[in-house]
Amino acid sequence: MIKGGLHVNFRHTSDEEGWNRHFVSLWQGTNIHLQKQLGPPESIQSLKNVSFTFDKNWHTFEIRGYDNILNVYIDNKLLIKYKDTNDPILSGAVTFETLDDSEFLVDDVEIKVITEKDIIYP
Repeated sequence: MIKGGLHVNFRHTSDEEGWNRHFVSLWQGTNIHLQKQLGPPESIQSLKNVSFTFDKNWHTFEIRGYDNILNVYIDNKLLIKYKDTNDPILSGAVTFETLDDSEFLVDDVEIKVITEKDIIYP
């Protein structure tokens, strides 16, 4: 993280109506925010927000999705457990979106198939 903000889009698709995606917003020095968009930007929903202070060092970031359950890890620590029960997004691409006046370095991207045993939800 050099400066600014990044959206990591998960299960991302788009059409003439807008974007469909779950995404995690990462901002330098602030919280991690899990959000969902079904259509135009006005449809963005806040799903979960947790405190995490970013610095300019390298961090390990992981999103695990199985069915309608999402887990978000930073530096191997589980920070978000979320079950989407309202129109869940179950497929799509992984994309990265840097926000205005932002700079991030992304390295070693891996996409893996997981099973139910790899996901955590109480």
